[in-house]
Amino acid sequence: MADSIREQVLAAFYTAINGDAALSGIDVERNRGMPVPAGKTQFVVIYDGGEPQAIASSGISTITMTPTVEMYQRGASRSAASTALNNLAADVIKAALADYTLGGLSIDVRYGGMADPLPSAEDNLYLMTAEIIFQIDYQTDDIDPYASAP
Repeated sequence: MADSIREQVLAAFYTAINGDAALSGIDVERNRGMPVPAGKTQFVVIYDGGEPQAIASSGISTITMTPTVEMYQRGASRSAASTALNNLAADVIKAALADYTLGGLSIDVRYGGMADPLPSAEDNLYLMTAEIIFQIDYQTDDIDPYASAP
C-alpha cells in the first residue's frame, strides 16, 4: 500500500533537510526516542508534529501540520556552541524552505519560530539545544488521506 499523503509530505521534509549540502555530515533523524549520542558535535532530530488545523471544503481537506526540528550543538565554550547553533539553525531553515512545495506535495512550508536555546555543561563541552517549529500546508481528498486533492 502506498504511504498516506501526510507521510509523503513528512518524508519529503526530512529529505529536504537531510539532503542539504550545508548539513552534509550532520546526523539527521526522524522521531528519535533516545538521547543524542555523546560523541556527536552536531545532531538534528525532526519530529512529525501535530495537525492543529484542517479545513474541509469542496471535497478537499487543507491541513496545516507543525513538525518540530530539534538541534543539538556541542562546543569548547558556551560562546562557540551558541555561535555554531545559530549557524546550524540558519542552515536548517534554509534547507527546509528551499522548495516550499516539497517536490509538489505541499502548498507551503513556513518558518514558525525558534524556542530559546537551552545551554548545559556536559563532559567539559558545552551543549546548546534549540527547536524550530515549521508549518506545512498540504491537501488531501476530503475522505481519503491516501489520495491527493481532486
